[in-house]
Amino acid sequence: MHYWSRTTVSVHVLDGSAQPIPAEKMAGLTANVKYHHFPISLHERFGKAVDLVQTEYAALCGDDEFFLLDALQTCIQELEADEALVSCMGRCLAFQPDSNQIIGWPAYTEVTNYSVHQDDPIARMIHHMNPFIGSTIYSVIRTPVWKQAMSIMLRKLDYDMLPLSLDQYQFELAVCYQGKSKVIQNLMWLRSHENDGTYIGLTFHEWWADKKKADEREEFLAIMTSALAGSDARKQESVREGVKAACEALYEGLGGDRLGLYLTFSKRIPPALKASIKSILAVIGVKIHKPIEFTKKPLLLAAKDLEATGVRVDYEQLSQVVELIRQFHELPLHRT
Repeated sequence: MHYWSRTTVSVHVLDGSAQPIPAEKMAGLTANVKYHHFPISLHERFGKAVDLVQTEYAALCGDDEFFLLDALQTCIQELEADEALVSCMGRCLAFQPDSNQIIGWPAYTEVTNYSVHQDDPIARMIHHMNPFIGSTIYSVIRTPVWKQAMSIMLRKLDYDMLPLSLDQYQFELAVCYQGKSKVIQNLMWLRSHENDGTYIGLTFHEWWADKKKADEREEFLAIMTSALAGSDARKQESVREGVKAACEALYEGLGGDRLGLYLTFSKRIPPALKASIKSILAVIGVKIHKPIEFTKKPLLLAAKDLEATGVRVDYEQLSQVVELIRQFHELPLHRT
């Protein structure tokens, strides 16, 4: 909140904690930062956000992460230059405190020069889902498009636990249906790795393939169809089939039936045979990709490495972020 204070950005902080932040912690914040204590679920707070946003453009930002203002402005310029574009995002660095300093490394490098530019909305959804690249949920979006996509995540699904990332897939599909999107070569997003995420439940891949979940999938498709096609009966069938085709593309991109076979087979493998799993994978034709390993270094140096690949970096704003993180964790001052 102190980072956003004294900027021209209208910021709404929706705090779902049991207790509100003490007033003294927010001393000095300017009027553009509006704090709301809503001890309700995340999706219920999304609903509140839909009502609160009044600006021409909107973006969702994690409470422990940062957007750089220069890149946000560039995203808006891209949107104003192309009316077919509804979403624009910049590049990302991850960060965390380590050994008394703030270290960083490239994150989501798959978004480099990524765009969804097809003229047909169904084609855009299918293209975006395989391979899936999360490029809109944290992007700058035209507010009517953002509200439409966010509202879809609020519709109650009649099952106990959502499959992993299902709500993000809903959001990304909805944005793609409404217009084109792109990623620019500006450092925009600093993704926090200060805390570990936790999730227990089905993956989308398991959920989509599970015959017992057929009713849930039908409900999901009905919600997406209603939200995107509205009451237009002529559109409803094509939208439903388009969303279904996009989900099939996502399923195939995540490994398809081959991954399902591997998951089923691997559960029956005795622990003593796990070492030979690579040969088993080769037989059934499944590739398990290792995440790319990046050298972690002081965040400003990581930004220089990113800049060397053609990414524009506003070091003045980035330095402000580094100083805020350093002060929060009470780390010693480093000169880089």
